[in-house]
Amino acid sequence: MHVQHADREAKFRLEPDVTMADNYGLTPRQVSKALSLVRKHQDEICAAWKDQFQG
Repeated sequence: MHVQHADREAKFRLEPDVTMADNYGLTPRQVSKALSLVRKHQDEICAAWKDQFQG
């Protein structure tokens, strides 16, 4: 999953656990907030991805 803020971005893996894969300029505070939000909505994000790409 990609998280963007202005011209910065981070990529997170959702399974088996939420982890940050890459960070392209987000501050530690932004990463922490994004990580918290992704963890909070992990089930919803995974379900939406599966609906979109696995029919």
